[in-house]
Amino acid sequence: MRHLPYILTGIFMTATALQTVYIHDTNVMLDAKDARIERLTQSVDYWQASSINNSNSATFQRERCDAFYDVVGDYIDVTNELKARGK
Repeated sequence: MRHLPYILTGIFMTATALQTVYIHDTNVMLDAKDARIERLTQSVDYWQASSINNSNSATFQRERCDAFYDVVGDYIDVTNELKARGK
């Protein structure tokens, strides 16, 4: 019974040390997670703003329209060629 207080003190100190390490590791992981979320949020905000700016741009709209007309023109050319081969 003389050694019981020393044993309990050792167990208590070990448990305290483990909790301290666990809490520190948890805080480090939470900080890393928060930093990652912040970077992702900034990236999404940037690309969203960029997308809105581009879709509102007259140049962007003109390029989209030109690309659409190119596709439609190619479709008409191929359709006419297929019709000509079929006759």
